[in-house]
Amino acid sequence: MNAIKQRAKSLIDELPDEVVENFVNFVQQLQEWEATREILKDEELSAEIERGLRDVKAGRTVEWRKVKRTREHACRS
Repeated sequence: MNAIKQRAKSLIDELPDEVVENFVNFVQQLQEWEATREILKDEELSAEIERGLRDVKAGRTVEWRKVKRTREHACRS
């Protein structure tokens, strides 16, 4: 383990549980933002998401139950 991680673990051990919980929530939010940022940097994926949103607005959707039935049927075949 590198020195910075060891130092962080030592500091965390000294904190009250409620502070550690807030810290963990903050780190999780940072991870989610990083994932979002990576998605937004992918131009092709962003374009697909935008196309999907336009499809939803235009009513070009399929009910989940129908998708599930179709998939289950295909898996049995």
